[in-house]
Amino acid sequence: MLRSRRVLLALSALLVPGGALVAQDARVPTIILRGSVGRLVDGFSGIRAIRELPDGRVLVSLSSDPHLVVADHQTGSFEQVGSVGSGPGEYRGVTAVFALSGDSTLVLDAQQARWVILSGTKPVATLRSRTRGMWAEMVDGADTLGRVLELAAQRYPAGSHPAERYRQNAESLAVVVHRRSGPRTGDALSVRSDTLAVIRGAFREVRRLTHGSYGGAGIRYTLYTILDGAEQAAMFADGWVAVVHASPYHVVWHAPDGRRTIGPLLPFERVPVDETQKLAAVARDWPKSPTLFKPEEYPPWPRILPPFEGSRAAIAMSDGRLAIRRTPDARSKAIYYDLVDRSGRLSARLQIRENEQLFGITGRWAYVARRDQDDLLWLERYSWPPS
Repeated sequence: MLRSRRVLLALSALLVPGGALVAQDARVPTIILRGSVGRLVDGFSGIRAIRELPDGRVLVSLSSDPHLVVADHQTGSFEQVGSVGSGPGEYRGVTAVFALSGDSTLVLDAQQARWVILSGTKPVATLRSRTRGMWAEMVDGADTLGRVLELAAQRYPAGSHPAERYRQNAESLAVVVHRRSGPRTGDALSVRSDTLAVIRGAFREVRRLTHGSYGGAGIRYTLYTILDGAEQAAMFADGWVAVVHASPYHVVWHAPDGRRTIGPLLPFERVPVDETQKLAAVARDWPKSPTLFKPEEYPPWPRILPPFEGSRAAIAMSDGRLAIRRTPDARSKAIYYDLVDRSGRLSARLQIRENEQLFGITGRWAYVARRDQDDLLWLERYSWPPS
């Protein structure tokens, strides 16, 4: 086990050989989406993921509801897909949806450590994980070649309790590509796997504290580092995998045949994490109660804003480029996405408003969730590329 870990860490180090990275010129066009072509609102509080079907409808995974729905921008309708439960083709909590070939979709039901395969909107198969609970294999991407991507926990903090050893508490992650078994063979992930890299995980430190009380007992909270700079990976339909490194900020592309392209350093302004940036980050962490915790109650803050944050900052675009959501800057009312091509170079920036989030860019549309002043969440689509 120790030798395997050293080999993986050495592999990760090879991705950034000394002197191989050169900073890229920051002068690139900025794209601003204007005039949405269809919008939907259904009273849901949050969206986890979307997947556009070939017929133009969109599968939507909801963050506060176990249901998976299919949305139709032309009719403005929503319909539930499948049913909630533990039987074949059922699910209890959809956390992600990934496009397979044709109109097939891989639906991740993390609560039950299994995957449901859809043909269009009809469940046709159920795959199970070899392990259960928080230690189950997690699907983080899929392609049309029969492979899936997993960011597997690689190293945990020294002295951590076994019960706390799940991915969110990992200091490093292995970027692993599995050869997926057939949809009716049972296990979702086979033993044939390739490790592409080892990247930085989200865990830095935790603070445990008590705020308020309920029923005479104090309410205990665990606060994690917000601006963690966890590194990312995304899988594309054609089998390419993009690995986004934070320090230094650059993208490494892995082709299905094993070729690797190390991109140049991407333009990155070093913004100090002052009190204003901390308060803005806390408000993003607790949008309903932005003053519940003070910045000093969190674990130590980084000195500068990381280039990106969160667990889903990297989005695979259908034209082969990678969209990277940059860490919001409290000095700006806009959100920016870096659009990186397969040479690793920044080709453009996408700008949206601070109350918006990009969920996907397909061959025709850019899908953006927008929260309005009444706290309603709209799923809007814009023509892509913009005219």
